[in-house]
Amino acid sequence: MIRASRFDAALFEEAEANPALGNQARNLVLLVAALSGLGAALLNLDRGVPAAITSFLFRSVAVTVGWILWSAVTLWIGTTLTASSETHADAKEVRRVLAYAFSPWALSVLVFIPTIGPIIFLISSFWVLIAGVVAIHTALDFSFSRAVITVFAGWMVLGAFVIVATLLGLGLSLLFSGGS
Repeated sequence: MIRASRFDAALFEEAEANPALGNQARNLVLLVAALSGLGAALLNLDRGVPAAITSFLFRSVAVTVGWILWSAVTLWIGTTLTASSETHADAKEVRRVLAYAFSPWALSVLVFIPTIGPIIFLISSFWVLIAGVVAIHTALDFSFSRAVITVFAGWMVLGAFVIVATLLGLGLSLLFSGGS
């Protein structure tokens, strides 16, 4: 996680080239999802335990699905719309490298802290975006500018998904808290 958060290109090269890192990458996303879910649960704990549990489950699933969605969209854009003659990647490679790029979102466990929690989430989100650019630059053998375009386009889809998932999660937590 630390290497990914430091934008270590060698880590992304390893993740791309080594299929044995697939389980580790998936487990990393599940850890980040659980930490993010914990932050959401703590944020909603004042609404009651059912709302906190709902927030935990919804946020954890949303982060995991978001990783899969971002990987799929980025792969499609990167191998069709922005591909170069050197571009060669498959779904597993892209999922692995973007899993490591998700590392900074572990900080979203702190989202419940008044005032700074949302700032930490925003900073970690941009951190994930930049790590994603480094990951795709490495995995798809892209120029940096091509990686920025590819990742940003995929990020827009992920962003729309996160907004919808957040609104649904908020609605569910309000439902379980009795609307208070």
